[in-house]
Amino acid sequence: MRILITGANGFIGQNVLASCSKEKEVELVALQRTASGKSIPEIEYWLYPEINSETISSLDLSSIDVIIHALAAIDIPHKNEDEERAVYQKVNVELTRVLASQAAIAGVKHFIFISSIKVNGEETSDTLKPFCETDIPLPEDEYAHSKLAAENHLKTICHASNMAYTIIRPPLVYGPGVKGNFEKLIKLVRKGLPLPFAKMKNWRSVLAIDNLTDFIWTCIENPKAKNETFLIADKDDVSTTGLLIAISEAYKKSLRLFYIPKTPLRWLLVCIGKKNIYRKLYSCLIVRKDKAKVLLGWEPISDLPSQLRKMVEREK
Repeated sequence: MRILITGANGFIGQNVLASCSKEKEVELVALQRTASGKSIPEIEYWLYPEINSETISSLDLSSIDVIIHALAAIDIPHKNEDEERAVYQKVNVELTRVLASQAAIAGVKHFIFISSIKVNGEETSDTLKPFCETDIPLPEDEYAHSKLAAENHLKTICHASNMAYTIIRPPLVYGPGVKGNFEKLIKLVRKGLPLPFAKMKNWRSVLAIDNLTDFIWTCIENPKAKNETFLIADKDDVSTTGLLIAISEAYKKSLRLFYIPKTPLRWLLVCIGKKNIYRKLYSCLIVRKDKAKVLLGWEPISDLPSQLRKMVEREK
């Protein structure tokens, strides 16, 4: 089996590449912009300084059986709304459409697309109403809209060809090498400063990178994953307070939390243009996890404490 992984030098792509490289009778091709300092000798690297529609159109995909499409534009700093929308359209939508079209023509059998839980929405009303695969999508920001558009293009292309798709909408993914908000929380804990996050009762689904890579391999092996969309997460959900405690225990840092009522904190963050931060800290985002178990027999292989320990070990 020959597998192409796009965005192979990104956080998710690197981990998927490393995980799949452990499987027998698999040939891996990594599509990425630059060479990695952690290149794996057995892997074939396709390096392009600029990956765009023209680049994708020039690829010979005739030898590829499976594509894992992890390449995406996520955070776009220093751009206004129109510029941000244009980048998402170019990278997340158009590039996915062109890659899927080329793959279908070339005879690729299976296209696995890493989407986002943000396609479902930004928050769940409470823990009793989790997001599930049958929900009507409710994307709010440009990133989420671009991921939904890419999903729809992929489905249309697959329905008109012999290529199957699998769409995965993960929540916050964490593990060694993680960036973004998770990395910021780790840095806050390691500084040892007092933090205003005590007694937070929000609950959020998160996903260890080891669970994501294991699930992707399950989708490759199990034909029941074809032409399906999945929401997956760790077995246990976690509050912001619980997450900070787990991080402090893993990194052996003392944690000083104090309580601030939600209303004044929300008012302060709204005033300084940081409403989204309040939402991520205090709102719930829970996903229903039973489809992957019932249809594929898949269950998470890792949890928050063990994945955090792995992160600490990697940093030593």
